[in-house]
Amino acid sequence: MTTPKHQPRSSIASGSSRKLVGALSLFAVIAAVGVGRFWKDTPNCRTIPGDASWPGQSIWDRLNETVGGKLIATVPIAAPCHKTLYGEPNGLFDEDACAALRDNWFLPETHLPHPSSPMAYPFSNNSCNPWLDADTPCELGSHAVYTINATTASDLQAGIQFAKEHNIRLVIRNTGHDYLGKSTGAHTLGLWTHHLKSIALVQYDDSTYTGPALKLGAGVEGLEAHTFADANGLLVVGGNCPTVGIAGGFIQGGGHGPLVSKYGLAADQALEFEVITADGKILTASSSKNSDLFWALRGGGAGTFALVTSVTMKAYPDTYVSSASLTVLNNGANADALYSAIGSFIKETLPPLVDAGAFVVWVVAPFGFMVTPAIAPGLTSAQLDEFLQPTIDTLNSAGLEFQYASEQSPTFLERYHTITKATSWNVSDYNLGGRLISRSVAVNDTDNLVEAIRHISSQALMSGVSYNVAHSVSSPSDVAVNPYFREALFGVALGNPINYEDWDATLAAQDRITNDLVPALEKVTPNGASYLSEADFRQANFQQTFYGEHYAKLLAIKRKYDPAGVFYARTAPYDYSRLYRNYTTPLPAHALVADLLSTPDLGLCPREDEKAEPGSEPEPEPEPASASEPLPVPPMTADQTIAAANPTMSPSNGNGTAGHDQHQQRHQHQHQEPLAQQQQQQQSQQQSNGDHPDDWTPRNMEADMRALCHGLKTKVDNFLAADTADDDVLRAVQRQVREAKGVIDKALSQYRPDELALSYNGGKDCLVLLILILASLPPHFPPPSSNPPPPLSSCAPGTTPFPVLLQAIYIRPAAPFPEVDDFVAESSRTYHLDLATSRQGQDMKAALAEYLAEMFAVKAVFVGTRRTDPHGANLRHYQETDGDWPRFMRIHPVIDWHYREIWAFIRALEIPYCPLYDKGYTSLGGTDDTHPNPALKAESGKEAQFRPAYELVEDREERLGRD
Repeated sequence: MTTPKHQPRSSIASGSSRKLVGALSLFAVIAAVGVGRFWKDTPNCRTIPGDASWPGQSIWDRLNETVGGKLIATVPIAAPCHKTLYGEPNGLFDEDACAALRDNWFLPETHLPHPSSPMAYPFSNNSCNPWLDADTPCELGSHAVYTINATTASDLQAGIQFAKEHNIRLVIRNTGHDYLGKSTGAHTLGLWTHHLKSIALVQYDDSTYTGPALKLGAGVEGLEAHTFADANGLLVVGGNCPTVGIAGGFIQGGGHGPLVSKYGLAADQALEFEVITADGKILTASSSKNSDLFWALRGGGAGTFALVTSVTMKAYPDTYVSSASLTVLNNGANADALYSAIGSFIKETLPPLVDAGAFVVWVVAPFGFMVTPAIAPGLTSAQLDEFLQPTIDTLNSAGLEFQYASEQSPTFLERYHTITKATSWNVSDYNLGGRLISRSVAVNDTDNLVEAIRHISSQALMSGVSYNVAHSVSSPSDVAVNPYFREALFGVALGNPINYEDWDATLAAQDRITNDLVPALEKVTPNGASYLSEADFRQANFQQTFYGEHYAKLLAIKRKYDPAGVFYARTAPYDYSRLYRNYTTPLPAHALVADLLSTPDLGLCPREDEKAEPGSEPEPEPEPASASEPLPVPPMTADQTIAAANPTMSPSNGNGTAGHDQHQQRHQHQHQEPLAQQQQQQQSQQQSNGDHPDDWTPRNMEADMRALCHGLKTKVDNFLAADTADDDVLRAVQRQVREAKGVIDKALSQYRPDELALSYNGGKDCLVLLILILASLPPHFPPPSSNPPPPLSSCAPGTTPFPVLLQAIYIRPAAPFPEVDDFVAESSRTYHLDLATSRQGQDMKAALAEYLAEMFAVKAVFVGTRRTDPHGANLRHYQETDGDWPRFMRIHPVIDWHYREIWAFIRALEIPYCPLYDKGYTSLGGTDDTHPNPALKAESGKEAQFRPAYELVEDREERLGRD
């Protein structure tokens, strides 16, 4: 292995500018806490080459000695194609070698032997392209600076310790099969697990599984595992491509392949992992040891929780396997009939086929439609033919010409060899996007789905990867895989080709994926999901899209095992707020990779010579908008504009849950006109600036949160400035608001955002408190700056950017109202809550203790208690818990408010609330102890009806509906 004899210089060192706008706005999409968590003793910014704190060559030499000469100084794989390397004459320049490289660039085998070369080409940033002119300098770009070729656990431990000591970002790389840029990164130390190749057959026995299993080192590729299993009369679940490493991003991301309809996702097969944690400890994660980490590693994303050195996975008796292929060409005249047949294939053929255990890969592109192939373990070719016969009949009746063939092999490996040899795995040839398509959409909304497929496939290649993985777990939450996977009939992977000779064309092609092709599928799959390993790396709201309801739990596990954020991978669960700094300018979609990947990665600060020009000042904080003007925020989609400009939940923002109809209709009538006006005004403003909502992606969560808080601040300020001389109640509310804001301001001055949380159950009191907290945030944080963050010497822990989420806990009653659960979920999205939910019926004291143990930075909790509540009569604004309660400061900003004042504030600011309040409920508990308030009963015919809660006046009557 190469020992570094010189320190490679990055593109920064040779004079290229660093544009942090790309890095910080593209991937720092959402943060799990407000700010500052865990950074008391660690700088906010990573060290990069050129910083005074970057290790000198002697230090790197010592690391090389520690790992037995396995430290590799990165030289990009395309270096032979360029006359200069890192700004100096390149002795590796070789035109013949360059020509050979071009011929084989697209194959994974070209990149596998290299410790840093990304298979997804855009993540090398075009910095050393074999198709560029030879006079173009070869730069390091987004490759790792150094990589440890790990062959032992001690090599990896040494690398982790070195990165922590010197504050250098780590990158974990196995084979490099990675479409989202997780396994590479600028100014990093790479940990290369590709040569951890141990394989062993074990007999596993625990409470969850008894039987044969394979223990695979982190570097074992799919074909290697299949070959070993075959030699022992077994098979294991692997990926489509034979060079995909099983233990890495494949199994940790979920993992689909030819056997998943029969046996389940790869994540469902894991029995235990051996890992190295961020503190250098070697742990076993299984159902009985570190079970939370075990859960997270099965589909929660790779490269973030711990470094996996091996996985033990189920093995099954080998079986015969059949496969079939089908080709129908699009000649232009037959397009309508062809897409009609595709619709029939999706609706009628796919469901029973995957239910029988088949895995079906099909492609739609401008050239036509192909099944390539359908793979069916345990089915004969004749049986497979029967399942595909309805599609054959459809093609025949439509007069469409086609080619069809099916075959059968006695073992899985024999069939796998046949299939993979017939397929070209050009993994680096395409920009990528993706979306999961549920069975319900495929079967019940086929026409709209086919319309979207036709739109995409007329200009790009679209692959449908079809399976049924619903049966392999007892519950979708058994593993960390996005639960939506269990509903999916197929996953779409779509791509358009990379143009290696025209970087701008490649950027424009990725723009089309982000702004046109993927949205076409999102339109027919609202509130849907994407497979986190085959998706657009710029996916907006990736937390929900990739992880679904599991994200909050995954983030808590991340915080537990890696509290200092040592492991980072793009779009993985992570405390992104620590990477924000104060630099929040959003990224136009057309900036794609040029601005992002020619620069350092998240959390990096500029060097002294890259500071802002002397005398330059940050752009001032925008003035609060007037009541008739929308708040100026970065362009967003229509729904996002509504949520930011007027932070009320419009009906279009709901999740379609039954029980919201009456509530939504009332508020739709009440708010539709002003929301529409604000949306129209904001879109006009964008157009006048030459921008469009689709030009900004993904949405910048800090900008969203600022817009939300400023919008609420404007509403509250306008309310306080209103003339209420003729209304005693509103005048009293104004006094209460001022007092409550004073209490909140004091808390925001004494505690960091990550030290604060809100107790939130969707009720009226905590809803008012939530609004006041958000409206109070803007004055406590510096305005966004258009300048780069300060240099490393200024990276003090005290620098606190604007929080992007508000920490909250929902203590769920034993018998919750569905309407309350729905409202809590809906309002959490609208108001940017990082919401933890207790186990149903968990005791409040125990729930708080568990929450505070997990969120150990939290020191104070906002509580919406009022004096008329049980045990509220003698409370103060600030009161620490006592007795056997977990220790924290309780903060009660609305303690002195009266019932009618709560409702006066809600109605004056037009704040949407839980629909139960319109049905006579005045105090919300559970279905077992809460009823409509009898004081609001209004007889109407034979059936009793109840007036809305805001018509009640007296405090003493508020709890008449509680047992």
